[in-house]
Amino acid sequence: MKFKTKIGFVALTPERKAHIIQHHPIMEDYSVHLKDVLERPKEIRYSNRSDAILEKI
Repeated sequence: MKFKTKIGFVALTPERKAHIIQHHPIMEDYSVHLKDVLERPKEIRYSNRSDAILEKI
């Protein structure tokens, strides 16, 4: 699945979703909200790893 976000497009592959749920099992209950969260976040945090993430809502 691809989602248009404020910082560009985000691809959520089945493998990535499985990885997220494996490492954060509580997220399985919230996976139905992923589209809304990615497309309309309440906040965007600065990245420690990438200067490309500069925008904050």
